[in-house]
Amino acid sequence: MTPAIRLAVTRASSFRLRATGKMRRLAVAAVLTGVAVVAAVPAASADVTFSTRASLAICPNVTQTSIHHPPEGPAQFNCIASPSGSGDLGTICSSANPLGVWIAIQDSAGFQPPMTPITVTITGPDGTTSLAGTSIEGGGTLQPIGSHPSGSYTLTVDFPGASRTTDQLYTWLPSTTTATFTVRHCRPAKLAFASNRDGNFEIYSMSPDGSAQTRLTTNPAFEATPAFSADGTKIAFESSRTGNGDIYVMNADGSGQTRLTTSPAVDLLPAFSPDGTTIAFTSFRTGNGDIYVMNADGSGQTRLTTSAAVDAEPSWSPDGTKIAFTSGRTGNGDIYVMNADGSGQTRLTTSAAIDSSPDWSLDGTQIFFTSNRDLNFEIYSMNTDGSGQTRRTNNTAFDGDPTFLSNGKIAFESNRDGNFDIYSMNPDGSGPNRLTTNPAVDVSPDSP
Repeated sequence: MTPAIRLAVTRASSFRLRATGKMRRLAVAAVLTGVAVVAAVPAASADVTFSTRASLAICPNVTQTSIHHPPEGPAQFNCIASPSGSGDLGTICSSANPLGVWIAIQDSAGFQPPMTPITVTITGPDGTTSLAGTSIEGGGTLQPIGSHPSGSYTLTVDFPGASRTTDQLYTWLPSTTTATFTVRHCRPAKLAFASNRDGNFEIYSMSPDGSAQTRLTTNPAFEATPAFSADGTKIAFESSRTGNGDIYVMNADGSGQTRLTTSPAVDLLPAFSPDGTTIAFTSFRTGNGDIYVMNADGSGQTRLTTSAAVDAEPSWSPDGTKIAFTSGRTGNGDIYVMNADGSGQTRLTTSAAIDSSPDWSLDGTQIFFTSNRDLNFEIYSMNTDGSGQTRRTNNTAFDGDPTFLSNGKIAFESNRDGNFDIYSMNPDGSGPNRLTTNPAVDVSPDSP
């Protein structure tokens, strides 16, 4: 018998399935060479039971109260998801932005359960968040879960089961789906710097591509060395507006400028800790430069280094446990590292030249710094134990003061085009790009 394909469509139920935003009936039977192959649609006379699981995703920047049936699902919101629902969803960059959880109930045949209250539990470093009673239909729901600190989380969705009766009884069995995900700090796309383009040194900000250059301070005093908080909402800086150098803090738009230190000595070179609660800085209040820390409101000022030489330019590791700094205790500038409480001070560079201005890579595995060991100042990198010291710039001009940007590039100051400007480059030194082109002096770049 010659093979033939015959199609028959059978009415199997009176309800419809939503698929990619469109309604369709489920009732298809195919007959191939005389053998019937029926899609998973039970006979109308029998009750039907489905096994279930939740499809899960974590999504950034979710501020709506809830969203049911987003037309493109989690892909529309740049979410991270596991195809199987359970397992590891991956890592999401949250910054200070609220997160959301996408949930859709899936069954063994592609049917939708009716609107059903479920329980969503998220357990992580900040405790447990529970969204009990969240209503969900199989098409999916996106629920805000607020902001969460960096760390590992477990997401559990309990579906209590559901039923629906049309021409027969449909039952969806209870299920529990568990997944894990990681939240990491996301650096905002901002860059601060100091410039005398308006007559005296003030603090400015711009985007990492050099656009949107904006003046933030307007004081006739000297203001420099801006330092962003990790969430990009605050900038600490040094100012001489009270007659000597003091540390101030302001909002990222320049508002709310507040004095933090009141010592008659010079306080300068501030650096926010990754969690934003602490500021490290250099002070000459004991006669020579030492590293101090204080709370972000200026309280609790504590000395960390006690060397007779100058210790300056503190830089926090991304996890907040270490501080790299420059010290002259060996007769020339070298890079040291210590624990955040000042213990364990260790020398990393031993060059006879000047090594200064340390900054940690985004992943905390390397420290970039400035050195004149090759006759002029260039940017170098090394592992956090001091090994693998490698030159990254090769220019006859001054290249220095590196800082990592949110896009993975490095901003630095250079006078390679005749006056000091801010540049960016890849961490390996390739792709240099001039960000500022003002004929004045632009220096001291810093990024969250």
